[in-house]
Amino acid sequence: MKNYRIYLGIDVAKLTLDYCLVTEDHQLERGQILNTQKSLNLFLKDLKKGGHDLKEILFVFENTGIYSSLLSMVLSESELHYAQVPALEIKRSLGITRGKSDKVDAK
Repeated sequence: MKNYRIYLGIDVAKLTLDYCLVTEDHQLERGQILNTQKSLNLFLKDLKKGGHDLKEILFVFENTGIYSSLLSMVLSESELHYAQVPALEIKRSLGITRGKSDKVDAK
């Protein structure tokens, strides 16, 4: 099993993707992009420009069916590693939480 240096959690919605990038020194970078192929390609390009090696990032997101299919396709075509997590697993991992939001889900 590969050890990843960076994790990128993504909350998938119909129109947007909220993300939280967690580096090995526990720095967080949050943001939101559109759920379109153009935005995803630009986002990956920006990650590279930011000095991140995309092969050392594990992209993790909820399997939301049709809304996450574009994301998985773009990551597959780019030969990047990703994990689709069942929605119930994400919900249970948070326990009883107040103030649930897309940003919280991404983290």
